[in-house]
Amino acid sequence: MKRIVLGAVLSCLFPTLCAAAAGEDPPAGAAFQPAEPISLRPGSGITFDGGDDFRLNLLNRLQVQYQHSFGADAREGFIGWLEDDEDNNQDFEVRRARTRFSGHAFHTGIRYQLEMDWTEVDEEGALLDAWTQWNFLDTGSEWIGLRFGQGKTHHGLEATGTSAGLAMVERSIATNLFSNRRAQGAWLNGQYGEGVLRWFAGVQDSFVAGGLERFTTGWNTTEDNEVVYVASMQLDVLGDFLATSGGEDYEAANQGDVGNSPCLLGTFGGGVAYDDRGVGSLQPPAPVAIDQSTSWNANTAWRYAGWWATAEYYRNRTDFADGTEPVSDGYHLAVNYSFPKSGDSRLQWGLGARYADIQLGNDFGALVPGGLQGDSVDQIGGVLTAYVRGHTCKVQAEVNRTSFGDQDVDQVLIQVSLIL
Repeated sequence: MKRIVLGAVLSCLFPTLCAAAAGEDPPAGAAFQPAEPISLRPGSGITFDGGDDFRLNLLNRLQVQYQHSFGADAREGFIGWLEDDEDNNQDFEVRRARTRFSGHAFHTGIRYQLEMDWTEVDEEGALLDAWTQWNFLDTGSEWIGLRFGQGKTHHGLEATGTSAGLAMVERSIATNLFSNRRAQGAWLNGQYGEGVLRWFAGVQDSFVAGGLERFTTGWNTTEDNEVVYVASMQLDVLGDFLATSGGEDYEAANQGDVGNSPCLLGTFGGGVAYDDRGVGSLQPPAPVAIDQSTSWNANTAWRYAGWWATAEYYRNRTDFADGTEPVSDGYHLAVNYSFPKSGDSRLQWGLGARYADIQLGNDFGALVPGGLQGDSVDQIGGVLTAYVRGHTCKVQAEVNRTSFGDQDVDQVLIQVSLIL
């Protein structure tokens, strides 16, 4: 399915790009007549601009990381797993190496995005996003569209935002356990009131809880024509929360307040996902079948004059065939301050801290090395960031401690990020 979507997108783009490169008219009578058809800008990539008829932006991102953990324990690997990193010893790693194609074709209401991560090449390929969207109601500042393909599920504020714009080095352990995955499906989404209200709802082939899914087998499948239902929304108060974040939607939203917002901005949001497919089961030694699962999310974030703060809560209830209904939940709280630039310097410094907590239901917790039935996992950390050119070129150094009851695992993470 991924290769089919990829092929369909490329088959639509290739003839237009070739025509543009040759100086010929593109197909279907769409004429290229831009004043400056090609622009190159560090941090924004290469843009081919054909006006309302066509636009293509090519963007590359590289994030290289050094990791060192202390506290040898069977659960140390579980920390790395929570942070979406299987190798959690002292190591150097190319954390992300991504290429993204995005823009519109034929008119501004037909959008597309194709993104690949070259560090995740496996039997399914490197594909992250491959979708097209038709905004069938569009007034410019307000629209409703239908998206079809593969992309983010929009379950959770931090998971929806770009990993290039994180205030900490990695997303929180709560986000990685209860969200932070992609799926294939069809989604209606829209924007109202010049960005004040944004919403997302649809059907997809897999559940939103990417972390909980790793305790199971066969959960990421579609059978008997059943699908997963998802819905979420963000309501901005006091104006468009993304006005100084560098993005037009929450998928491109940056954390922190590098732009030093001159006025207070805030957002409230939430989401729900319901899976009634009756597929999958817990991993051995307790292979109990899954009947259904429901996840909820609530979030808020605020920024003003260099300050940025957020709080997010996740909750999941999974019903098993043996009658048990374990409830797992988690949350994180974070604050960050971006110091003003000094004189003519473009360098900007930032300081941040985050606290996260998760508690697994007994059926899931029993599968953690050493067991986590009824126990919570807490993580507290701090970060120092040197914004060389905002989020497009930055260096981050983070220290954190994760606690399993009376056992602790400490980490040092250093990451260099470059967008070009």
